[in-house]
Amino acid sequence: MALWEKTPDVILGRIFSCLSLVDKVSVFQTCSTWRQALERADAWPLFKYSEGLIWEEIFEMGIPSSLEDLQQCENIHQNVLECVDKFGRYMKNIIIAIRSSSSFEVYMKLVQNCTNAKNFTLISMCADFSEMELLKCSLHEFLQRNNTIRKLNIENIDDSGMKNAPLPFGLKHSSHLQSLWIVNSFRSSCLSNLMYLVNLSELALTPHQLNFSLLKHLASHSLKELHIVANAQTKGKSS
Repeated sequence: MALWEKTPDVILGRIFSCLSLVDKVSVFQTCSTWRQALERADAWPLFKYSEGLIWEEIFEMGIPSSLEDLQQCENIHQNVLECVDKFGRYMKNIIIAIRSSSSFEVYMKLVQNCTNAKNFTLISMCADFSEMELLKCSLHEFLQRNNTIRKLNIENIDDSGMKNAPLPFGLKHSSHLQSLWIVNSFRSSCLSNLMYLVNLSELALTPHQLNFSLLKHLASHSLKELHIVANAQTKGKSS
């Protein structure tokens, strides 16, 4: 029988890196030795979260169908929050879809605890999300803390009612940000902050956000790929 308690953390971390988020939560609950092995960046190559992903993994029908199922969801949710609280600083590649108060809680934990993100995707799946203003403010906070981010993908973050508001990224991100996708987001914002992103090689904008002077400026530096994206369904089209 293998003596798991004697397995080096570096080996356990690599094994745990292959697990889903639900399985990592189980590891977190197992013992202090395994919990300690999660305190490594290589144990968290990707943090990907949405309620749908969790449901598909733990429920045969893909959705909770009883009070017991709902309680199981809540238990996993609390454990995910605890994991982000404890290991968020190791998470560099993050994808999160917000569709309810539960996923918003996970997102806020990421904002509070992640400081080394390199690739970040944020998708709002709620057209009338009641806390959109808080989401935008917290995104600004997240990006100020993670100013060495290399790839940023923002989808469905509405900023209606705040015309010409500055984008939450700009000069502080100019040295590292290489890929920026703005899909159905910041439609009323001023894009002048983009002029500082001189290392940007890939940019996606909606048609009405196109600005010839800005694109000419970015192309004179590093911009090589421009994607004109009307919505998430047209992300594959580029120019």
